[in-house]
Formats: sequence, C-alpha cells, structure tokens
Amino acid sequence: MIPTRPHSTARTLITGFTLAVIVVGLGIFVSSESTDGTEDSPRESTRSLRGARGVDADAPPIAPAEVEARPAHISLGTRSPCDGAVRTEVELFNRGKTPASIAGWLVSSSAIVVDAQPGFTLAPGESCKIELRVSPWSYGVNRQGVEFRVKESPSVRLGVDWEVQSAIWAKPSLIVRPTGNRPRRVVLERIGIEGAFFPEPFTVLSVSPLVAFVDEAAPVESGVATLLVDFHAIDEIASTATKDDHAFTFGAAGRWKTLEILVRTDCGACPELHLSVRNN
Repeated sequence: MIPTRPHSTARTLITGFTLAVIVVGLGIFVSSESTDGTEDSPRESTRSLRGARGVDADAPPIAPAEVEARPAHISLGTRSPCDGAVRTEVELFNRGKTPASIAGWLVSSSAIVVDAQPGFTLAPGESCKIELRVSPWSYGVNRQGVEFRVKESPSVRLGVDWEVQSAIWAKPSLIVRPTGNRPRRVVLERIGIEGAFFPEPFTVLSVSPLVAFVDEAAPVESGVATLLVDFHAIDEIASTATKDDHAFTFGAAGRWKTLEILVRTDCGACPELHLSVRNN
C-alpha cells in the first residue's frame, strides 16, 4: 500500500524537497514490489498503482471458465478381465467466454487411466476428446469417477460405472511394481458364476508380452496357477515401445505407467485373461 499521512490538527506545508522525497520513496516501493522474484508481483504492483490513481478501480473480475463433460456419465455395463480393459471417450467442451486451462485430473480408482497429458488449454467454444482406459479388476459393481481440474475455475466431474464378472480371477487384481528387482507373484484362481472358488483345473499356455512365467516352485492345486511378473523385462520392452502400442500407457516424461498382459489358458470360460500392471 502507498503510505498515508498521519492526521494532524496543524496545517502542514509540503515543500518541494518533501514532495521529491515522497516521489522517490514511491518509486522505490514500486520497484521493490516488481522485482521480488514472484510471478504475480509485477501485475499486483501495477494493480495497486492504478487503484491509487483511481484508474480501473471498478473493473469487473475475469469470469471463470465454464467447462462441461459430454457425456457427464458413462455406463460400461458388465465387463470381465477375460475381455480386457475397455477404452472409452469423454469430450471436454468450453462453453464459456474465458479460455480454460486443464491443469490435471483426479481419479477415484486406479482402474481408470486418463490417456492424455495435462496442461492444455481450450479456447471459448473449443472442445477436445480424451480417452479413458478402464480395467475390470475390481470384482462386482464399480461406481467411480474422474475430476478434471480447471485452473482458477470449477472442476468438471465425470461419473463412470461398470460391473465385473470373471471365470478366472487374479490376486492381486492390480499388479503394482514391488521395491527392488524381485518379481511379483500373482495367483490365478478359477471361480464360479457367484464369485466363489471353483476347483476346476486349468493350464497357462502362454503370456504376451513375455514378461511373466509360471512359478514352477508353487504348490500344485486344482483350479490355481501362479505367475511371476518380471518388471525388469517390462522396462526393456517399454524402452522400445511406441505411443501406438496400446498395451502400454506412458507418463509425460516418457516413462511407462501401465501395461496390459495377455495370459492364454485352456479354460473354455476364459481363454484369455488380461492382467493390469502398474509402474511406480
């Protein structure tokens, strides 16, 4: 703020010298505010100066962006890890008069992957389609959502629901990279229609890409197979993968985020099982 004079009952005469001191002091104040190294300081100091001069004091604030999701809710029906991840799209539309900067997003479940990069801007009247990848690895009914964050404006929410059923179930259903270079053990179990364990024998025939193998040291049990997932092998394949390889999703720095592994079996109810793998 510009310093104000203290109240006094005595009349004060401002000499030319005193006026010069005040002007110089004001110049020092504005200079120090505009060079403090912060992004908003030059704009804020100019705003304060205009307010002191009575210019643009009543200027209306910039209206927030108005972004909507089309549709606002997506229903994917019944899904199965025997069918793999499902890809769907949502359109973000800027129906306001202010540019909208999509700063990022939050998902309520790791089963949903937003296959896009944050930090893009939608001009007024502009829209873009964003691809979502939903992995059916949480058994039963799933009601989840995505919250797209708009800079200095209200967020945009998208609801997504689906139901998961399967003839073979993986434990864990989401395979997260462990610490160190050790492989991650994944147990596959045959299950019935109601989701209960079903001791019907099955055999793993192959894994694609070749980043997992059957654990021969695991106990033999009817209706069960055990895999060991090699994350080092995944790193090597990801280093030469392209953005068109839909088995992978990648982060902004080019590091792989998720991978879908295809496990072929001799089970008639689930000849192909899709496993979801996530990098740290």
